[in-house]
Amino acid sequence: MYLKTLFTLLICSLFLSSCKDDIIVSDDTPTPVVGSAIFTVVNCTDTAADPTCSTTFDVLAASQIFLYTSANNREFNEPIYGQQLTGGAGTAEFSNLEGGDYFYSVQYPTDATVVLEDAFSIANGSRALIRVEFEEE
Repeated sequence: MYLKTLFTLLICSLFLSSCKDDIIVSDDTPTPVVGSAIFTVVNCTDTAADPTCSTTFDVLAASQIFLYTSANNREFNEPIYGQQLTGGAGTAEFSNLEGGDYFYSVQYPTDATVVLEDAFSIANGSRALIRVEFEEE
């Protein structure tokens, strides 16, 4: 009797274990698709002759660009999401940006009190091109 019960339990356990569904663990967390923003900072030198600043401008190296994730952060200057100095071509790039809204301020290279502020939106995986134009007075 003991062997019969043991044999029955063994058969049942084999049958049940073979009918069990395999549990597959899936990581459905999406990988963020990142983009970038490229800033070009220029100084418009003759807005009377060239009101669109398309031909008479100087690129501004050493302009400080501060990037924020909200207007409130920009207003209080914290926390800064990122900051860059423009290079010799007047450009700076922020990479690894997730889609969303960003706010920035740009300081004129020789006078930190001259600041331009604005915002831009970026879609996942895209590139934003931002041209910042200071006007020479």
